[in-house]
Amino acid sequence: MDKTNTLNNDILSYLKSKGEYDESDLFTPSCTHRLDRNTSGIIIAAKNLEASKELLELFKDKNNLTKEYIALVKGETNDNGVIDAPLLKNEKTKFVKVDKNGLTAITNYKLITTNKKYSLLRVNILTG
Repeated sequence: MDKTNTLNNDILSYLKSKGEYDESDLFTPSCTHRLDRNTSGIIIAAKNLEASKELLELFKDKNNLTKEYIALVKGETNDNGVIDAPLLKNEKTKFVKVDKNGLTAITNYKLITTNKKYSLLRVNILTG
């Protein structure tokens, strides 16, 4: 695995080029959260300690943060809905499956558009 070609290193390089980061600083700018594998989205990075603390607090408080995704799913759906299923992660394979011994996972979805083969959904992860 390439440990030098990372988003954090790109951020540091960018800030150095603008004169906004010095390696002798006590705080190192970095990403404040992560994206799950096979997920695309926005990453937020903090340039200073104060911003990092504030962003971490925002991510902890689930009332201030909404995780919203656009998902393309196989099959046709004609309405909005809720998926409430316990999910269990296999630590060896890192795959997640529905399992009665899993943790509560609730997801709301709203239909954007559909055809005979696929549906485009707006998905909000509430838990899980």
